[in-house]
Amino acid sequence: MQIGDKICELRKKAHLTQRDLGEKINVSDKVISRWENNESLPDIGEVKMISIIFSVSIDKLLDNFDSSNDINSKEHMDERKIWQLKRSVVISLTLMIASVIFLVLAKEYGKIDGIGSDLKNSIFLALFLASILTFVICLSLFIVSFLRLLSFSKQKYYRAEYSTVLKRILLVFCCFLLAYIVLIILTFVL
Repeated sequence: MQIGDKICELRKKAHLTQRDLGEKINVSDKVISRWENNESLPDIGEVKMISIIFSVSIDKLLDNFDSSNDINSKEHMDERKIWQLKRSVVISLTLMIASVIFLVLAKEYGKIDGIGSDLKNSIFLALFLASILTFVICLSLFIVSFLRLLSFSKQKYYRAEYSTVLKRILLVFCCFLLAYIVLIILTFVL
C-alpha cells in the first residue's frame, strides 16, 4: 500500500473530505487528490502534519505493508521464533546426550584395572565433572527455551498446534532427565 492509499484510507476513517484535510495541512483539495491518486507525494513537513492529524507514526505512513500483511508478518515471526526455540531445545537435548555419554565413560574408566588409582580417579572425576557441567548447561538452556515458548504461547497470534509441540518437548526432556538421574544413581551404586 502506497502513502497515497494510506492517506485516503485514514482520511475516510476520520470522516474528512479532501478539502477538510487540505485546510488542516494548508494545501488545496487538488493536492490531496494527487497524493491519494499517487500522482505526487507530500513533502516531509506535510507527512509530519498528516501523522499528527491522524495520530499515526511517520513510519506507519511510510511503511509499505498493509494491515493484512502485518498479520502475515506476525505469523512469519511466530514461525521463526518457534523454529529458533525448537533449535534451542534440540541443542539442549544433544547436550543431555553428551552428558550421559560422559557419565557412562566415567563409569567405565572407573572400572579399568592396570592404571594407577590416582590416574583412574582423575579420569573418573574429570569425566564426571564434564558430565555434570554439560548437564547443567543443558538444563539451563532447556529451561530458558521452555519458558520463552510458554510466554510465546500467551501471545495473540499463537496457534493451537504449538501446545502439542510444547507437550512433546516437555515429555522428551523429562524422559532424558529421568534416564540421566538413573544413570547417576547406577554410577555410584555399581
